[in-house]
Amino acid sequence: MSACFDMAKAARRLVLATFGALALAACAATTYVEQAPADPVDEAAAVPNQDQARDDDVPFARIVKFHLNPDYDVPPRCVFLKALGPEIDEDLARLVEGAIERHLRVRFARVIGASERGRLEAKHGALGAGRSAGRMLAAKAACDAYVEAWITSAEAVYVLFWAQRVLALEIVLVRAKDDTPLWSASHTARRSDGSLPLSPLSAPVALFQSTSFHHDDDVLPSMVDDLVRRLFATLPFAP
Repeated sequence: MSACFDMAKAARRLVLATFGALALAACAATTYVEQAPADPVDEAAAVPNQDQARDDDVPFARIVKFHLNPDYDVPPRCVFLKALGPEIDEDLARLVEGAIERHLRVRFARVIGASERGRLEAKHGALGAGRSAGRMLAAKAACDAYVEAWITSAEAVYVLFWAQRVLALEIVLVRAKDDTPLWSASHTARRSDGSLPLSPLSAPVALFQSTSFHHDDDVLPSMVDDLVRRLFATLPFAP
């Protein structure tokens, strides 16, 4: 009787684990959702509301929100990449800007990235963080559009048996002459490792997994690449 009870218990666990794996697999698929156009921008910094940006995030789901302006039928000839805000960690900002610049360069004939931007700012001075600054810098670089990006969330959680990283990014391509958003996209990427130890034998395994994940220097660069790639999947290549 005891053996039959143990087998039934193991079977129930297997069924639950199978359904759980299938549910997570379904959530792992990336969903692209068309959203309303970005609001008309003012002369201020125009930083998105971070709480609002994550209002409808769904755990484990990969949802990319985007909007493509019909005016994008005529893509920009040159794009100026604005710097991320000074409040962002330098290493993270460098990773994100580098990934954005790589995708811009395969889509547009001319891109003003970080190095060229630095020379322009050294020559003309820093012009602030608002959209007017983007418009003026784009004009000085002879570009007809500029890109703004914001890291709306960057979290690292480590609780012994479980670790997680969260990175959320919003990006907007703006026509310089009238500050009209041509394309916008936002996405939150998550990765985690470890588990709730259900027995003395599973505890060391969960601890090893979470600790290895937490100290793995390759996790963040890989997350940035995946996040930016998913965002740019919604931006068509210029003809």
